[in-house]
Amino acid sequence: MHRYEDDKSEDALIKDTELETFFHDFTTDLVLWGSPGVIRAYAKFREASQEASPLNSVVVMDDVIRAMRKDLGHSDWLLQRGEVIKTFLRDPEEFDKLM
Repeated sequence: MHRYEDDKSEDALIKDTELETFFHDFTTDLVLWGSPGVIRAYAKFREASQEASPLNSVVVMDDVIRAMRKDLGHSDWLLQRGEVIKTFLRDPEEFDKLM
């Protein structure tokens, strides 16, 4: 099981099988519905998540989200890399410090 450091409640526990199920379902849906750009970005995320740098994984997940937004017709030319993913983070300023 994984425990998030900032939240010690029982709700913060995630069983590995639940996480595996989520990623299996997400990957299946992505392969069926995602564009080649989204699939490519997700494959890079999966590779990055195996590396030692969690920061790199977060940045590459930003690429996945941006590829999905592009599929939906959004133009992100005014957004810098990492800006979209920061909206999901508890402490975006910490991300800025690491970049």
